[in-house]
Amino acid sequence: MRGVFGKGDYSQVTFVMAIRQEKATIRKKIFPFSDRIKIQKSLSFEMEEDIPFDPDMCIFDFKTIQYVGNSSETLAIAIPKTHIEKIISLAKDFGIDLKIVTLEGFAFANLIEEWWVAPPVAQDSLISIAEGESKSQKAAEIFLNIGHKKTILCAKINNRMVFTRSLMWGADFIIQDLVKRYQLPYIE
Repeated sequence: MRGVFGKGDYSQVTFVMAIRQEKATIRKKIFPFSDRIKIQKSLSFEMEEDIPFDPDMCIFDFKTIQYVGNSSETLAIAIPKTHIEKIISLAKDFGIDLKIVTLEGFAFANLIEEWWVAPPVAQDSLISIAEGESKSQKAAEIFLNIGHKKTILCAKINNRMVFTRSLMWGADFIIQDLVKRYQLPYIE
């Protein structure tokens, strides 16, 4: 990779690398305020009980889904620092100037969501709708990015991503089933 990146002019390229979805914890959280700085400061405390990692060894971030009154509905994220350090080290080994580190599900969501649009102000809570607490009709969509060994699932309600998960199931499992069921060679 170093040889490939060493031959071209990549000064105008923004390099983005993703951490595998299963390496992070994502939880839906509602904060009684909408100030980004206040949310960022309270994330580690709010997620302390929800994560299987030592909070002092994590990086916390969030994505605002929408505002409801003065509250913010978010997808709160905790990633162990070791995973971030590994991906930064990998980028250095490749000889690239890494600009952004994200999660696979959020990177995929950038393809299906109007991420440049500010989060909407709404009357209903998308999080409660996603959890089945609302009777009102909302436009819900599920997207699957089926890979070889795993699938990334993203759910949107009213054009806002409200859920993402990595499923340890991919196209290889479908192929294996077809091979067994119809006695086909794997190549076919």
